[in-house]
Amino acid sequence: MLAVLMILLSQIQNKQLCVVTCGEDRVIKVWDAVTGANQHTFEGHEAPVYSVCPYVKERIPFIYSAATDGII
Repeated sequence: MLAVLMILLSQIQNKQLCVVTCGEDRVIKVWDAVTGANQHTFEGHEAPVYSVCPYVKERIPFIYSAATDGII
């Protein structure tokens, strides 16, 4: 079983409350905080992801992430 390394509560999309998770599976997921439904799955890291940081610029949501191999 792979571990979740970070859970973050944020309003990153249309002021909707979201939960963002990342972990040893190298995947970042965005969940609806009310329903628990998975809204987005982001793949691409080649090492476990230990940190995520939501950011909005000019009303465009971003999620920055960092993995254990130093890749952001």
